[in-house]
Amino acid sequence: MNKTIKHNGVEYYLPTVTLLKAEGLGLAELAGRTAYNSYDKSENNAIKDLAILLKEDEDYGIELDNNIAKVNAIEASELLTNLAWVHHHHSVLEMCELWFFVKGTNRACLAEHSRHRIQELTVQSTRYTMSSVINAFLASQVCGHTNGYNWFLNKVKEFDMFTVKDQEEDIHFMYRRLLKQKIALGEEKFIELATSKDMRTNGVMNQHNPDIMFEALQASKQARNIGDSFKHIVTDNWKVDLVFKMNLRSLKNYLKLRNSGAAYFLMRELAKAVQEATPKNYLDLIVKEK
Repeated sequence: MNKTIKHNGVEYYLPTVTLLKAEGLGLAELAGRTAYNSYDKSENNAIKDLAILLKEDEDYGIELDNNIAKVNAIEASELLTNLAWVHHHHSVLEMCELWFFVKGTNRACLAEHSRHRIQELTVQSTRYTMSSVINAFLASQVCGHTNGYNWFLNKVKEFDMFTVKDQEEDIHFMYRRLLKQKIALGEEKFIELATSKDMRTNGVMNQHNPDIMFEALQASKQARNIGDSFKHIVTDNWKVDLVFKMNLRSLKNYLKLRNSGAAYFLMRELAKAVQEATPKNYLDLIVKEK
């Protein structure tokens, strides 16, 4: 179970962050040495050797490849430390890149995260992944209104969909929105939007047991782009997973802004988790030890 935090009377689940990959320290030093033509001053022999090979006209083949691999394996650089903290020349840090997997942040944080322009971001699609909620609502309708809501509530709680620990208000909001839409459209039109042709022709909609109907709906071919019709039920507390990549200079800016007391409190928690997942040899170039 994820850790939680209480804020203004509400308890939230905190996201987890996993480092997927970090690379580029050696390339960043090579870039810095190129700027100053100071390859011979590197404490890393791989930089010196590669510089010699790169400046030759001959094709060194496997030897060149091996030296590039050695540069990519560099884990520390005195030049980068000096550029970062003495000369404040951070552009070479853009050569370093880090990939992170974030599990269980919310859509409010996603909106804040997307404001950082220099990043690459892929987010769990709500449009393609919300069919379970719609299937649960369809199944709940065979129970009548009161029993239907109670069944929907218990089923959706199993999905672990929200970053708030008390999920009942968010689930009630979704149910109320869907019921209102169903009434406005009429049952036939609502089912047409909520289901695939496979669901409407394989007999699953004739079930009278909500548990059996839900499992049958889940096992059927799902409607495409279901979120186009039902995304209005999504709240800021809806959990999302994402993968993002940042260069080290952008990460420095990200951590500075999002660790600030002025940042949205859940973004501070996310930034803290990102910082904890960042390898120390990268972190030491962008965050001063207190």
